[in-house]
Amino acid sequence: GSEPGRTLALALVPLTDHRLVTEALDELDEARAQLDETGSAPAGGVADLEPVLGAVQAEDALLDTADLLGVGKALDVVRQLRSWLRQDLAPRLFELSRECDPLPGLAGALRESLGPRGEILDSASFELAEIRSRLRSVREQVRRRLEQMLQDEELAPAFQERIITLRGERYVVPVRADRRGMVRGFVHDSSGSGQTLYVEPEVVLEANNELVELLRAEQREIRQILLRLSAAVRRCAPQLRHNQHILARIDLRLAAARLARDMDACRPRMAGQCEIDLRQCRHPLLLFDRDGLPLEGRAVPVDLRLEPSTRLLVISGPNTGGKTVALKCFGLMQLMLASGLQIPCHPDSRTWLFARVYADIGDDQSIDAGLSTFSAHLLRLRQILERAGEDSLVLLDEIGTGTDPAEGSALALALLEELCTRGARVVATTHLHRVKAFAQQREDAANASVAFDPETFRPLYRLDYGTPGASGALAIAAGLGFP
Repeated sequence: GSEPGRTLALALVPLTDHRLVTEALDELDEARAQLDETGSAPAGGVADLEPVLGAVQAEDALLDTADLLGVGKALDVVRQLRSWLRQDLAPRLFELSRECDPLPGLAGALRESLGPRGEILDSASFELAEIRSRLRSVREQVRRRLEQMLQDEELAPAFQERIITLRGERYVVPVRADRRGMVRGFVHDSSGSGQTLYVEPEVVLEANNELVELLRAEQREIRQILLRLSAAVRRCAPQLRHNQHILARIDLRLAAARLARDMDACRPRMAGQCEIDLRQCRHPLLLFDRDGLPLEGRAVPVDLRLEPSTRLLVISGPNTGGKTVALKCFGLMQLMLASGLQIPCHPDSRTWLFARVYADIGDDQSIDAGLSTFSAHLLRLRQILERAGEDSLVLLDEIGTGTDPAEGSALALALLEELCTRGARVVATTHLHRVKAFAQQREDAANASVAFDPETFRPLYRLDYGTPGASGALAIAAGLGFP
């Protein structure tokens, strides 16, 4: 992918406007269809041009060849992407790519001026071609004269070696110090031992002078070429910025499409009422190893259900059974969809997209702030109470734990009652019997339990809806070898 696309991916956050979510998912559908039909996209290797475009704003700004190559690469990708996208497969992305201007004038000037390693080509200007042509001619003339000297048998005793070398920008030959008088010319250097002198023979003095002047003229012309190219980039800066914005957006959709393909993800149907029916969901982080390579068979699918009439779902059962993973899946599926990503679930799924998702999961103990684990949970729960309401999904892990069970249960029931009264939908995990009984007694609440093999008591990582689960601490301890 491109650097701007990567930056956009790292900054990805859930969108609050459902229209923008739909637009992002529509573009993702198209990107996946395009990739499935035509293979990899020509969007890789593009650098972030913003530092270059900022630096070139001054009138006398001079970009180096690496920066200019980056601009040329971005324009090449624009041209290739416009040709690669098909209107029948990706009409939205196709039209979006038409907002990019390949700037053929600038792109052509960069191609004519720069080689693949950033070297300035003879074709960059007529003047440069003339200078370099003359340079080659003068170099050949100097080398020919020096080779004639080296082949002269009368001068043979004077030379340490029969080679031609450079000192500074001038051609010289190695002369033995004790035979210095045999070769008329100027000494430019000597060897460490002092036995060899590097002499510019008198016969090439004028040609060497011309050579030095041509080299300086070449550098002056190269500077003028770079100034002209930099000025061209400056004039095109607004369109180059717009190109980068569009390229980053398309690249983000293509990256999301590749991720969806690797996860075997899909876009569920959007429900017309407040419910979740996501079948065979898999936690995204369990689908890949630390290097981002796909893993087979590690993630066990789980069905996530929240009926339209259910305001509270309480998940219970033993530890290690998958309660927290299921809870996180409820939230992750929502946040991924709101961020314009497909989710790893069965295609025959549907869900409501909540406007806000709040979660109290994990341990926020802070020694510096003087907060215990329980105090940290209370602080976060207070913040959730202040914000949650209609169209909110609230996820609470091990609600009511960390203190006396009776007081924890009372606090949990009061919190759940208040959240339901405010119109939020709540999914909570617990070991507390009073919380499970509370869900069993209310018409707008439901229980679910994590399934275990009744004989081996091994977790099946499945949610059974309608019944609360036992914690099974003694059975788990026995399974771990406790006497």
